[in-house]
Formats: sequence, C-alpha cells, structure tokens
Amino acid sequence: MQNEGRSANAMLTTLGHLYREVRAMSRRVHRQSVMRTRDGVGDYAGNVSAVVNAILDQGDAHYRVVCFAAAAEFGIPMHHQSERCRQAAIHTGSSAMRVVVVK
Repeated sequence: MQNEGRSANAMLTTLGHLYREVRAMSRRVHRQSVMRTRDGVGDYAGNVSAVVNAILDQGDAHYRVVCFAAAAEFGIPMHHQSERCRQAAIHTGSSAMRVVVVK
C-alpha cells in the first residue's frame, strides 16, 4: 500500500513536470507563430499549425508528445498525427507520457 502511494506521488510529480513542459511549448509555438505572422507569412492559425508540424518533424519521442499536447491546447486538429504521437509515447517508456497522449 505504501509503495502504491509513493508510485502515485511520483506519477503526479512527473505529470506536473510534463504540464510545465507543455505550457512552455505552447508559449514557444505562440511566439514563433506571432513572429511569422508579423513577418507576413500567412495568418496566425496557419502559422500555429506550421510551427507545430515543424516541431513534430524535428523532435525526439518525448518532444513530439509534449508538442502534441501543446497543439491540443491551441485546439489544432491533430488526427493526422495521433498515431505518430501515440507511438512516440510508447517509445519513451514513460507511463506519464502515455497519460498525456490519452488525455
């Protein structure tokens, strides 16, 4: 019973860290999208999608899952990337990463 409590606390701590990573990624996507829009490269929504897709193409498994969750915060339909991100979450071996993708 005590090990379950420690395990749950560890999971909550890890999820808290992941949440902060997702928020940081959302801020990064927003900044890059605003800069692209200001430079005359399309509209904001299109730039958010372009930035997210570029990050998904460049990142490792952990980074892709964090970016996928950030895209969800923006309300970007990511059905075309869902299997790729699910596989990335499995590849990390982290239960917390799998929780992020399921949510």
